Amino acid sequence: MKNQSYIWWVAGLLAGAVVLPTVCLLWFMGEAAGNVQLAMKQRLSDLYKYQAQTRINELDNFIESQKRQLEARGQNQKPMSLFKTSVLFEPSWQQPELNMALQSVLIYDSNASLLYPIVNAIDEPELPTGFGEAWQAEIIKKDFVKARKLYEQLGDTNDDYAWRLAHIGQMRCYAKNGPESSERERLYIEITRERLEKVTQASAKLIAHAHVYHWQEFVKEIDEKYNNGAVVRFLNSAADYDLIPIPADARIFLLQQSLKTDTRGYMPNYEATAKRLITAEQTGARMAETISKENFVRWADDSIHCTDANTFVLKCRGGEKIMLAAMSKYYMEKSFAEIKCALGDSVILRVKDENSRPIYGESESAATSVLRMAMGRFHQGWELEILSKDAGIFETAARGQTRIYVWAGVLVIACMFAVSGLGLNMLVRQARVNRLKNDFLATVSHELRTPLASMRLMLDTVLEGRYSGEGKAKEYLELASKENERLTRLIENFLSFSKMARNRKSFDIRQASAEEIAREAAEAVKNKYEQHGCDFEMTIARDVPGVMADKDAMVTVLVNLLDNACKYTGADKQIRLNVFYNDGGVYFQVVDNGIGMGRRAVRKIFEKFYQVDQSLARKAEGCGLGLSIVKFIVEAHKGKIEVESRSGKGSTFTVRLEKS
Repeated sequence: MKNQSYIWWVAGLLAGAVVLPTVCLLWFMGEAAGNVQLAMKQRLSDLYKYQAQTRINELDNFIESQKRQLEARGQNQKPMSLFKTSVLFEPSWQQPELNMALQSVLIYDSNASLLYPIVNAIDEPELPTGFGEAWQAEIIKKDFVKARKLYEQLGDTNDDYAWRLAHIGQMRCYAKNGPESSERERLYIEITRERLEKVTQASAKLIAHAHVYHWQEFVKEIDEKYNNGAVVRFLNSAADYDLIPIPADARIFLLQQSLKTDTRGYMPNYEATAKRLITAEQTGARMAETISKENFVRWADDSIHCTDANTFVLKCRGGEKIMLAAMSKYYMEKSFAEIKCALGDSVILRVKDENSRPIYGESESAATSVLRMAMGRFHQGWELEILSKDAGIFETAARGQTRIYVWAGVLVIACMFAVSGLGLNMLVRQARVNRLKNDFLATVSHELRTPLASMRLMLDTVLEGRYSGEGKAKEYLELASKENERLTRLIENFLSFSKMARNRKSFDIRQASAEEIAREAAEAVKNKYEQHGCDFEMTIARDVPGVMADKDAMVTVLVNLLDNACKYTGADKQIRLNVFYNDGGVYFQVVDNGIGMGRRAVRKIFEKFYQVDQSLARKAEGCGLGLSIVKFIVEAHKGKIEVESRSGKGSTFTVRLEKS
């Protein structure tokens, strides 16, 4: 705590020494630049305002023409037809780029309910009773005659969804059982042309899929003369916006399937129409998801808003309908570019919407703001800012001087930050070294003192004769022996760590058996596992190849992992050691059902001296060197070690070595 307080005190002093001059320098630079630019703003403002306003009026006039056309169609057309005619409308043959001005249209009623496109997710209805038996006969038993009869019976219902589903089932059975094209054609016509008074969204999806299925499965079997008519009928059904309100996802699917047909010999312009409709449906679905009802209600009529990076939305009314028309980013940015072109190359144009989000413009910081003005009657709350790159000879001179100030300031500030950062880094590193030394000494003292104290107590008890019978004396001596073994392992870890730190650890790498390594490690922990009641299982796959390794070192790796698995597992200890071969590598895997670790602990578990339990009162002995030694040995063998763990769910350590 004392070291930390000292570091924070020094860091605060360094920060104050850097921040105060920096603030003063920046204030001086801002004042100097502001005074020079102030005089130029008024001179340029009047010059640019007239030119910008002229182009803004032209943009408003075009939007007004689009709005009037939408309003006229909205009064006379149904939502689906309004959608199609709006996105396919060509306002000008003299300016083809205007044909892409509208990308999509959302049509709402007066209660702010979306009429078209249909994008609300619907749950598929539950499978009507009896369809399970019919599907089993069709799909599993391949009894298409029986299945068709079952579908026929199921189709005798007033439930529109079940009726269409049964018809589609009959179509499939006819297709699989024989070429009765007339029956298939009859069923297809019934599905797509009958009972259209109250079609649900689920039924509309079935109609769309019936169109596609009929085309894919049946039209290829029909003669050439009839095929021409079938193709035209299929293409017309895909782009039919007059009869059935098909949901957007089903409509997109139907249109995409229709584009797989060579339409040039039947409907030459169909491909362009279908692509425009697909784009419109996709754009509309995205808009419906991103535009909240709160924004829809809040937006005023005859106003434009930016919903995302590519869509500008115009809100207007047509009769009882409220429309949100998506105008393409291309056209809007073209309009902004024309404004900039009229003002000349010496200016930068920036446009922000009513939420101060940047819509258009460059981000050149050296430009001087000359004018801020409203963006016209449709862009309510939008702001157009004009900045000048060339503010004249006075500003040029001031800019040169300012540049000198800036570079000098940046250099001074950078030097101050560098010196301060270097000093702070040295202090932090020194504090970390001191803390590591203190933690290491405390850990070593505790870990050495505990076995020594236990051994001394038990040996003194035996020497002073304070025991009852030879059996008790033997028990004390065995306990002392175990503490001695623990002390020996601890000292060996310290020695291994010392060699590892000096890169003096050498390995005798030669051909070794993976099975022998695993069995020797299991034998080394056998007594400890039996004493703790561990449920231990070792699985060695057949034909596991050998590895190039230091056998004793790899045994040490597995012993450390198995020892840790026992330490950090509760009373019901279940530990597995798996050895197997996969993808050119031999794997040793230790799995336990212990306390596990969190993500932070997993990232740091292989660091030297790191322990999940940092207190000296922890239950599991050790000083945090075992896993760092394990990683060092594995990496020295050009292998990999990975750990998967979750708190309370146990841990899995996996070591991978290349086969020999």
